[in-house]
Amino acid sequence: QVYYRLKGENFEFDVNVLYTSIGRKHSNPPDNFLALGTHKNMSRVHAVIKWFPNDGWHLIIKGRNGLFIDETFYLPSDNVTSSYLLSDKTRIKIGDVIFFFILPKQDD
Repeated sequence: QVYYRLKGENFEFDVNVLYTSIGRKHSNPPDNFLALGTHKNMSRVHAVIKWFPNDGWHLIIKGRNGLFIDETFYLPSDNVTSSYLLSDKTRIKIGDVIFFFILPKQDD
């Protein structure tokens, strides 16, 4: 079962787990990892997408250079978890990489 898809200009990444890490390609990535490139403006684990049973899919910012969600720029917070609720077709930009969070179509 695919829970969501991350779709960029040159990639599609189907996700069937409740926790996915996203970041710069490196030699020892965690399980369920999407590598977005090798640019140093991206942290090794720049963001995480995680399922919260009572709330839905959240993007958690880990990278110190921040990211864009839709057209708004966010930085990680030092004292609280920087977590943002995702919805279908949310636009995410990390470094120079733009991709979309896509939920599967519901059968009628």
